[in-house]
Amino acid sequence: MVGAWLPLFFLWLVAVASSCHALLVLPIQDTQAAVLSDCQKAWGRTFQGWTQGADCNLFNPMDEPCACVTSDPTCSCATPIRCDSRGMISLLDLTGLSLTGSIPNSISLLTALTWLDLSVNQLNGPIPAGIGKLSSLVLLNLGNNSLTGSIPDSIASLTALETLDLSNNQLTGPIPAGIGNLSLLIYLTLNSNSWTGSIPETITSLTALAWLDLSKNRLTGPIPAGIGSLSSMSFLDMGWNFLTGSIPNSITSLSALRLMNLYRNSLTGSIPNSITSLTAMIYMGLYENSLTGSIPNSITSLTALRFLSFADNKLTGPIPPRIGNLFFLEVL
Repeated sequence: MVGAWLPLFFLWLVAVASSCHALLVLPIQDTQAAVLSDCQKAWGRTFQGWTQGADCNLFNPMDEPCACVTSDPTCSCATPIRCDSRGMISLLDLTGLSLTGSIPNSISLLTALTWLDLSVNQLNGPIPAGIGKLSSLVLLNLGNNSLTGSIPDSIASLTALETLDLSNNQLTGPIPAGIGNLSLLIYLTLNSNSWTGSIPETITSLTALAWLDLSKNRLTGPIPAGIGSLSSMSFLDMGWNFLTGSIPNSITSLSALRLMNLYRNSLTGSIPNSITSLTAMIYMGLYENSLTGSIPNSITSLTALRFLSFADNKLTGPIPPRIGNLFFLEVL
């Protein structure tokens, strides 16, 4: 019985292989090929497996043969560049390839891109001003490079973005207020740069945001009063800045919050009593500020806590007597 099925199975494999092979006749558009050539020159890197005029899905800097377009369900591979059915580049993933040089301005011509990941390289220079032309981008990851300059105002045009990672660079200037236009953002990671100025209040309009990391910068001013509107937030890190003012009461509305880091700032005032409504909290770091008053006794109701630190503040009064109720607490 099994033997009877083998010829049919073999024919199915041939059909699938033929379908994949047929994709190789899809040419990359000339404008897209020209951008790849610019990238090769800017980064001093020859992309093995791709030459001018070749099908874009043959390109693979790791020289691993694979040819797919994302719209074809019969093909599956991890190519770092893919095209759509028009021969337009839709994915460019060159993470961790030790690329050097700057990002060419012509990259803004890849208007069909939905995924641009150039992270964990040694790229320098500014983020191209025309980055806002890539209006289909869902992911933009330029983290872990040596990029300089400021965030272009045009980034506010990337309204399809769900992930924006510019962390661990040498970027300066303020966080543009236009970032509040990116209403679909889920992950916003801007840590470990040299951002200055205040956190724009417009950031509180990003109601889909689950992850916000602004730590290790030079940000000043208060935590936005409307922070409580980010009801999907599970990770909030604003530590190691120069933030002032008090912890907004609205922050206690973030019922999904599991990590809150506000350490190494210049925050004043008392710890909000309603902080005990953050019942999902696992990690709370408020150390190295200038907080006053006492630790709320009701904090012992946050039974999921594993890390809790109020060290190096100006707090008074006793440690809550029922702190031993926090059975999972590992660091206090």
